[in-house]
Amino acid sequence: WYTMRGQAWEAKKRNEEAAAEYRKAIEAEPARYRGHSLLAGLLLEEGEIEEAYDHYRRALANNPSYLTAREGVAETLFLQGRFAEAIEQWGELLRFRPDDPAIHRDLASAHYLLGHVDEALKHWRFALELMPEMPGVRKNVELVSAQRAQRERLLADYTRTTKAEPDNYGARRKLAWLLATANDVAFRDPSE
Repeated sequence: WYTMRGQAWEAKKRNEEAAAEYRKAIEAEPARYRGHSLLAGLLLEEGEIEEAYDHYRRALANNPSYLTAREGVAETLFLQGRFAEAIEQWGELLRFRPDDPAIHRDLASAHYLLGHVDEALKHWRFALELMPEMPGVRKNVELVSAQRAQRERLLADYTRTTKAEPDNYGARRKLAWLLATANDVAFRDPSE
């Protein structure tokens, strides 16, 4: 009853009243996942990421197969910068929904931010296969592919220059910088 009233308030954009009803639902039945999940979604919308995470975790603890809560846990982990943990949750979601382009898109973003560029490209490309017009994904693939190609060209150019002109300090310095930053987020190979 409380959750239905909360949803009615939420539909009217009266989030304070909705949150109060969801909290009543949780108080009445703390072991039920629905109140936690609905409150978490509202809190996330309000920017209360840590509290949203707590309620999504409780919903998931009460019903481990509730995919909406698992999605919420992944999203809140991602927003907290806990990318590896978010990847675990999205990986779990893929077991149930392997053809969900949004999961592949989000998983790719987390991989990219951890420097797993190959893995990110794989998931972004698969998301595009599933939904060719998915906003932003094609641009991500193009940007990362262009960065990689530019980096490879620069490495080849500076390597060639330093071999041909061993005393060329500028080329040696730029090559050293490229090699030293090989593990930067945008270019790190996940197999390293």
